[in-house]
Amino acid sequence: MAVEDVTKRKQSPTKKLSPQSSSIQQSEVSCESSNVMFVPEKYLLAGLLLFRIFNAFLIQTFFVPDEFWQGPEVAHRIVFGYGYLTWEWKEGLRGWSFPLIFATSYKFLALFGVDTAKFLVVVPRLVQACFASFGDLFLYKLAVRRFGPQTGIWTLICYLISWFTFYCVTRTLTNSLETVLTTIALYYWPSTHVRDNDNNNEIIKALSFAAFSCIIRPTAAIIWIPLCATYLLSSPNKSVFIFKCIFLIGCLAILWSLVVNSWLYEKWTLVEVNFVKFNVINDMGTFYGSHPWHW
Repeated sequence: MAVEDVTKRKQSPTKKLSPQSSSIQQSEVSCESSNVMFVPEKYLLAGLLLFRIFNAFLIQTFFVPDEFWQGPEVAHRIVFGYGYLTWEWKEGLRGWSFPLIFATSYKFLALFGVDTAKFLVVVPRLVQACFASFGDLFLYKLAVRRFGPQTGIWTLICYLISWFTFYCVTRTLTNSLETVLTTIALYYWPSTHVRDNDNNNEIIKALSFAAFSCIIRPTAAIIWIPLCATYLLSSPNKSVFIFKCIFLIGCLAILWSLVVNSWLYEKWTLVEVNFVKFNVINDMGTFYGSHPWHW
């Protein structure tokens, strides 16, 4: 009986993998390992949040006027009925979605009776610090997804010790929130070798964050127009990408912009049209300074 078992084991064929199947399995393993994070996401986010709160309290200086005139000052006007509006608001060139974020926090402060000058200054920066921490997390996740965990760690370290990021990212600037939204959108944006018929949900998430970044700051479209055009050319199902993704999200973004801005401007206003007309068609922006084309 024992001899028969030995002979059966000797006669049983060994399963060999073809070079093609083994390479496929290796690629699958490498793809799975590239999404592994050294630190659990919730702990990493908590640490980044504490870091950005510390960042927000440490930065006590003034950088540019827009960190007040684009956000807190306008939010104060929404909630308390007074606040200075610069000429851009009178021309309908600014969108109200960004200051509306801080107006929400101001409204909570007023409801709880703690709307003092100190809180009105500090709270918007804390709100921006929360956004910045999510931007840090998704930058790390983006690097891990594209290049692996080791690169993700070093990318995050380099980003956190960047003096200019530390100086600016917790300030209440549209550029700061645009950076966060663009980073999150790029995380969900598929790589060049992935087809959209398998990743429609990822594309919809990416375009949603991209659309909101364009609502916050219309010049963000400069990043997304070539990305969408490139993806469209390589997509096997162009009609799905155009109508189910771009057209749907674009219509919702324009509707949001139209409703919010018309409500707060108290007249029908589409900020994106005014922005293009003022800066591109009439070229009035050059009155306030311009840069060479390669800048």
